[in-house]
Amino acid sequence: MVEAPAQASGLQPRWARLQIMGLLMVAAGPIVFLIASMAFGQDLSEDVGFIAVILAVPLIAAWLVSRYGTWAKVVGAVVGLAAALMLFWAAFGLATPQSFFEFMFGVLVTPGALIALISGVAAVVASRRGHVSAKATGGEASAMRAIRLAIVGLAVMSAIVTAVGHSTASSAGASATIRMKNSKFEPKAYDVAPGSTVFVKNDDPIIHTFTIKALGIDRKVNPRSSVLITIPSRPGNFVLYCKLHSGDPPDLSDQNDMAAAFEIR
Repeated sequence: MVEAPAQASGLQPRWARLQIMGLLMVAAGPIVFLIASMAFGQDLSEDVGFIAVILAVPLIAAWLVSRYGTWAKVVGAVVGLAAALMLFWAAFGLATPQSFFEFMFGVLVTPGALIALISGVAAVVASRRGHVSAKATGGEASAMRAIRLAIVGLAVMSAIVTAVGHSTASSAGASATIRMKNSKFEPKAYDVAPGSTVFVKNDDPIIHTFTIKALGIDRKVNPRSSVLITIPSRPGNFVLYCKLHSGDPPDLSDQNDMAAAFEIR
């Protein structure tokens, strides 16, 4: 017997609407990323396929959950689990409220995936017990309201912290300009004098670090911020890298590492 669409009767098992909200939160994550990338002029040519998948799959799952019965809730729970595993790195954004887009990506994707998984299981159980209704009620309705308020509150808080944490320095007198763009250093090699000052500008919507481990330099640079960093009087060849977006120690031959050659002479 083919299961009829749930929408035909206007009824959904308890927690199914919360599952839909969780899936929509996961889909909203890449939308935030796209907005940030366009606003900051980032090159998305290498990430188009990945972004399309993490945007489309949860949207399709949310539609299935809204239209069909138990099997669709199971699919939605599986999508939630897959998103939690594949996008585990989104959780790191929760530790960076001073980086609005990075933080909101984490706020939407990580909790959204867990909500889709847990509420999906709960919806299957509720369906088997015959707990259905035409709209969200009780604890489900309260949870949905609380989540909406939390998202808005966290977005406002992060926007304020990001604005306060923004810094602007002057490049006057700097011996070199180091630009962070598309999670890369531009250019890829630097030659500076001992004791000189370098001008560092982050043109990405995410936090980067200016790290030269051998020299004890480890400086966070917030999105759209610029700083001046004094280089020690210690001649030699070193590796400049972002410890958030490269291995430790970094490999200059690895195109995935955000690293550059740094010579002091």
